[in-house]
Amino acid sequence: NAHSKLTRFPATELPEANAEHKELARKRRQDGATLKAIADELGTTPKTVRQWCEGIKPEKQTKQTRQDQQNYRQQKRDARTKQRQEALKLHGDGLSPDDIAKQVKVDRRTIYRWIKKSNQ
Repeated sequence: NAHSKLTRFPATELPEANAEHKELARKRRQDGATLKAIADELGTTPKTVRQWCEGIKPEKQTKQTRQDQQNYRQQKRDARTKQRQEALKLHGDGLSPDDIAKQVKVDRRTIYRWIKKSNQ
């Protein structure tokens, strides 16, 4: 049948092709790497990595792991600040909050909140 369903595997019963990724993920987690860092490295999602690493307690985080987390958080903050600045500029140019939300790809309620805070 051309419309047959794809075979779905629980994360604990992956085909052999992913066994190498699973093994590497478990080792990296044991060494203290974050789920996000492992997922990025292996091209998968943090949820999948969490399932692969179920029951593994990471060792104490290394200084590098903490630095990676801080860098990631800073990148997210910087991106959000850039979005906020863009939204407020568009508001100053006369665009409606709904149009700004679509253009900046942020929920319109967030746009309204940013505008309100900028007027205080």
